[in-house]
This record gives sequence, structure tokens and C-alpha cells, in this order.
Amino acid sequence: MMTYRHASRLPVLKVKKVGTVQFMALSASRKFLAIYSSSPKDQSDSCLLRVVSATLDRILTTTWVNAGAKQLSWVGDNCPVLNLFKKLLLVAPIDQCEFSLANKNDGICLLTEVDGLRVVTDECTYFLDCVLPETEETF
Repeated sequence: MMTYRHASRLPVLKVKKVGTVQFMALSASRKFLAIYSSSPKDQSDSCLLRVVSATLDRILTTTWVNAGAKQLSWVGDNCPVLNLFKKLLLVAPIDQCEFSLANKNDGICLLTEVDGLRVVTDECTYFLDCVLPETEETF
């Protein structure tokens, strides 16, 4: 069953200029939308990553990140991930975490899954998922 809304009934998200949108990605549950765009000031070394509700009625986070991403995806519903060729950048609401992958080529593909993120390289496959607080307390 598909739901169709007339365009005049959709909420309008009022934001300042965001520059050119390069990537958009829905979270696994389709509740959140990440938007990766160039800087409105045309700074080539940084870009904006915004996370908004999927209904486009509120901005949840806005973060400056490195420019040059080639793919945007999600780890479930928890955080957006940018593919920076041989590195991945996980963008959490409070902090960012960057890590390198030991692959010979630039061939990295990100695939969002319901419970995490599958990272496929030319040499192996990784799976990223969030650890529950209960599991952390066990160790």
C-alpha cells in the first residue's frame, strides 16, 4: 500500500543555504535522512552533513565534515557513515570517528542493513553494528 501526499501538504523545512547536495541517505528504518552537501561558502576542504527527520520537519544535527566523500550510508538508525576512499568516517551526534581500511584499491562499498552496516572491500567484508549498553556493562 502506497501513501501519496499532495505537495502542498508537505512540511517545509526552513534552513539557510546548504550548498550543492551531493548525497542523501535514508536510515534503515526510514525515520532519518542524512544530507551531505558542499559548503555554501564554497570552501573545498569541508562539507555539511545534516541529519533531518524523514518527514523533513526538523533538523536533528548539523556537522562540518571532510570533503571528498564518495558514498553516504547509515549504521542502522544510529549514525551516518561517509566513505572517504580508503577511510570511513562515522558521524555520531557528539563526536566523529575515522578509521582506515587495509585494502589495496579504492573499492569500498557501503550497504545499509536493518541492524548495521556492511562494508565490502576488494579483500574482505566487514559488518558494523552498535553495541548495546547492557553488553558494555557485562565486560
